Amino acid sequence: MLYVGAIGPSHPDGTPQYGVVFRREDGSAALAIWDGAGASPQPIAVWDRAGNTIIADDRVSGQGLARPYLSTDAWFGATEVPAFTTSSTSFTTLQHMVWYKQHPRVEANFLVRCSDATTSGQIQLIDDNNVVVAGPVNVAAGAYYWDAVTGTVAGGHEARFNLHWQARVTPGSTGNIGVKGLSTFGIQS
Repeated sequence: MLYVGAIGPSHPDGTPQYGVVFRREDGSAALAIWDGAGASPQPIAVWDRAGNTIIADDRVSGQGLARPYLSTDAWFGATEVPAFTTSSTSFTTLQHMVWYKQHPRVEANFLVRCSDATTSGQIQLIDDNNVVVAGPVNVAAGAYYWDAVTGTVAGGHEARFNLHWQARVTPGSTGNIGVKGLSTFGIQS
């Protein structure tokens, strides 16, 4: 079933909301250009039979997907050292990953380790233009843990570029810091 025209609810200011809704035989929404709260801008969305959003555009940024989140696990080392470590007090790139932008933001999971109790540092995620996407994240002396950072990714929809993990030790540290990129997802605003 298809409905086109004025559709409830109205916008918060009381003006009518116009949209398109495709419904299944059971009456559940399948695809729509419509907002259930009357907000603007309206998203385009596809729902499964349980009412879960399975595809939607990101209406906050106006570009790309809000759902689904897409993952990639294609990190590779920028150095010859398998542990991807540095003892530099300047940010050093340790890993690269090719990224195709589908979402306005990224969630990047990582594993980080400072080699000993005298060594602390920072890590950050940057793009090809050395713009910090997420971080810097402070890493305590002797730390070994995994976590995630999120940040806004520059560039147009479907742009191809690289993301880079960088690390540096705090001045006075005697060991090294390492970071390993784990799963990375495009996420909505």
